[in-house]
Amino acid sequence: IKTFATMEFERLKEQIMKDAETRVETARHDYNCGMRDCKAGIFDKWFRYNHADNGRAYEIGWMEQNEETNNEHVQFIGGE
Repeated sequence: IKTFATMEFERLKEQIMKDAETRVETARHDYNCGMRDCKAGIFDKWFRYNHADNGRAYEIGWMEQNEETNNEHVQFIGGE
């Protein structure tokens, strides 16, 4: 028999898991955006100021792509 507290904990656990899945999806999207923007020679500071990870996933994608792209000149956008 599940108690009220046990059921509440299960609901809490489900919400935490759902929130984590959403954060992973957002990070994957931002990572891909970083790779795309690096190819285009831009760096969008918007991700740094508007995401819970302070743009970390975007920056990782950007840095990974730049190992191949080797941008010497980058246009910084966003962040205002």
